Amino acid sequence: MEKNLKLFDNNLRFEQNFSKINVIYGANEAGKTTLFNYLSNFFQGKIKNISCNNEPITKDKYNLLAIDSSFDVQEFLKMTSKNLYKDKIIRLLEQEDLYEIIEEQTKLNKQLEDKLNQYLNKNSLLQWKIKDQKIEELILSLIDGEISSSKSEEFIFYIEQKVNNLSFNQEYNIVLIDDFDSFLDEENTFKLLEFLDSKNIYAFLFTNKPTSLNIVFNKFSTFVVRNKNLFTLESLLKIEPGNDVTNKETYLTNSLYLKEIIKLQSDYSFIYTIGRIITNKNIEVQYINNESCSESSLNIKVASIEEKQIYSKIIEKLNNC
Repeated sequence: MEKNLKLFDNNLRFEQNFSKINVIYGANEAGKTTLFNYLSNFFQGKIKNISCNNEPITKDKYNLLAIDSSFDVQEFLKMTSKNLYKDKIIRLLEQEDLYEIIEEQTKLNKQLEDKLNQYLNKNSLLQWKIKDQKIEELILSLIDGEISSSKSEEFIFYIEQKVNNLSFNQEYNIVLIDDFDSFLDEENTFKLLEFLDSKNIYAFLFTNKPTSLNIVFNKFSTFVVRNKNLFTLESLLKIEPGNDVTNKETYLTNSLYLKEIIKLQSDYSFIYTIGRIITNKNIEVQYINNESCSESSLNIKVASIEEKQIYSKIIEKLNNC
């Protein structure tokens, strides 16, 4: 598969390069849902005058899996008659050697039958005969129940099954997931990203949570949505020439530069703070020696004037996009 996707919309004069795994951050009502729906329509060829890698969108080349925030994991896991995963379990179990299980079940049925008849013989001339179960019926009785798991495990299982069920017979396999880390802690977020990265797909993952940025940063393509505009995190973090920065060519993503200029205790602290900035609309930077900060906003407390200047510059740039 090609490394990058170059999307072009001649109507909006929209052009953007994406890679294999793309994580899109934004505050609530920043435009993530609008972008999700736009990309869904884009890859279905519902928009005129568009192209991907300089070729028109055709249905025979694109396979789309779009999971929006209305998905219901519990419905997917229910073992109903229409559940596709239930059918898959039955098919897999039918291929296994279930002789010992069936033999044990038959013994249990015979014991139950004897107990029932002992009771019935005391009260009537009735005889109870337990019907022998077909293999399909036995499997259904064995798996009839609920799956015990955490929300995080359920969600990963749900995504894995959905992705694995893609036909993969088209040239481009596109996966869109809204609120992809809503139920995930850091460990399971990493597992999900590794799984998606191992598949022959292009993934577009949307979130309003900052926690995954520490995993994504400098590994996958990272984007920010603000006021329905999309731009790369790298472009946001590029320091413009000015009196508050001594090295005009340096990016904030350079950890050595960060430690020297901003004097952060760790890169993780910086990354998480950036995550908070790009997923919140009303946020301010507060120097710990200065208590004057708006009570209606979220605060980022910093220990140096240099750090405050840089974070404030990023927020200003974001708000003016």
